[in-house]
Amino acid sequence: MPLQPLPTKIFLAPYGIKPIDIAAVIGIAGPYSYDFRKFSSATAFGPNATPDQVMPDRQIKGAQPPYLLLTAEKDKIVHVTNTIKMTEAFKKAGVTVETGEIEGASHATSIGAMAPPLRWVNDVRAQVLTYLDKTLK
Repeated sequence: MPLQPLPTKIFLAPYGIKPIDIAAVIGIAGPYSYDFRKFSSATAFGPNATPDQVMPDRQIKGAQPPYLLLTAEKDKIVHVTNTIKMTEAFKKAGVTVETGEIEGASHATSIGAMAPPLRWVNDVRAQVLTYLDKTLK
């Protein structure tokens, strides 16, 4: 049976928290806004699901924490339009959002370089730590 996404409010409620209780969110190479029905990812959603029902850029409700959305310069899997659309949706909702690019990164190395043995691959870790240092002070 395909997974059904839960609205953030419902997902967090069992833990007694709301989105605004989270200090910061970092998205790396995220598929925030695309028509999944045209790709193999369609099986991850219900058979009658639509992008309006499940894409994160259409699910922003209420107060939100600040976000950093990073894209990988050479990502051939998740295109930069996802971050552009998500950023627009956040701004429309009044959410603080910053964006950045991970130079030289592919989809896999955009997160893989967080691992100690692969830190030399790109600067994703440095970007994340700089953002958290600035945002959490």
